[in-house]
Amino acid sequence: MRRFCCCVLAAALPLFGAQGGGTEEVTPLVKGINAFTLDFYKEVAKKPGNLVISPFNISTALSMVYLGARGETATQMEEVLHYGTATPEELGSRFRILLQMLQGPSGADNYRLSLANSVWFQEGESPLFLYKSLLKSNYGVALQEVNFAQPTIVAKKVNTWVSEQTQGSIDELLQDDSLNPQTKLVLVSAIYLKAPWMRPFAQIDTKEQKFHLSPTETLQVPMMHQAGRFPCMRGDGFAAIALPYQGQEKGPRLTMLLVLPDQIDHLGDVEKQITPQWFEHIVSSLSLGQVAVTLPKFRLANRVYARSLLEAMGLKAPFSPAADLSGISGQANLMVDAVIHEAYIEVDEEGTQAVAATAVSVGLKALAPLAPEMYFVADHPFLYAIMDTTTGQILFIGRVITP
Repeated sequence: MRRFCCCVLAAALPLFGAQGGGTEEVTPLVKGINAFTLDFYKEVAKKPGNLVISPFNISTALSMVYLGARGETATQMEEVLHYGTATPEELGSRFRILLQMLQGPSGADNYRLSLANSVWFQEGESPLFLYKSLLKSNYGVALQEVNFAQPTIVAKKVNTWVSEQTQGSIDELLQDDSLNPQTKLVLVSAIYLKAPWMRPFAQIDTKEQKFHLSPTETLQVPMMHQAGRFPCMRGDGFAAIALPYQGQEKGPRLTMLLVLPDQIDHLGDVEKQITPQWFEHIVSSLSLGQVAVTLPKFRLANRVYARSLLEAMGLKAPFSPAADLSGISGQANLMVDAVIHEAYIEVDEEGTQAVAATAVSVGLKALAPLAPEMYFVADHPFLYAIMDTTTGQILFIGRVITP
């Protein structure tokens, strides 16, 4: 059953990754992180259920490890994370520029997007001066000494920092057994987003309606409604729409891209199409049209132990005894133990709150008023992504199976 229709749309609208404003310098990095984002999403999506993740956040955390990677370890990270053949100094510099661009000038936007990083190392075993210098100059990291002989105490300190950065949304990133006395380093990255819609949904229009879990099963959920002119497009078996958030005077800075299959049970078919080229085609094909939008309110949370997923994608060296992270300590006795990622998103009439945090532990190797041209009725499983329109960076990505 086709769930919506589409008529003639307006001229093409260049919403994402517009040239100028210094974006060219970070374009290769953005393209690389987006490619990793879609690769990682497809790997995580092999398991059923709702999904919210920030591979951008994971990449940021792992990039701090890359600064100290050498040999085959660095090569695998370049390939799987799509960093290219950048030197640690070059990659660190590109991340510094990108992180500054994403956060933007303080108070300039009607949304809040904050990015923070921290590194915790074993007291008495300080990393190399060059490594510390690259972390501080490019990620704004102030290294903190701790005693991993008391792993529970360290986990609580890290969790307190993460909770502060995510406004209490993630308060237990590390559990009691996440660290051990063999841990020598923990690198943490956090992202917090709170953004109101440019065109909020009126609460009075929110009604309980059916959401189709499958062709034969439904669930009553609060569905939001509004009509207006939004960037949209029709693809092969799906439709897409971009809902902008409030932003600068020049226009919206952030937007949520929604991809809805034509058929209730065809999200898997849409996910099979996902590639960087597919995603870029959707973005470049968006055009303004009058759209009647129906969207469920939803709140999702995920905890992902990313090590096995990254290994399945080909990133094996950092997690093996063959790991070469000698650029961190000057010795080749370190390996990555775990990559722990947690994310949360809430979407309602006013806007979106989304947060994510990633911890990488490194240890010793021993271990409508107008007639709408398009109806976008998201009453069955769909894909979503939150993007920065200036750089084109995908910040969050996921899917809604059960609101």
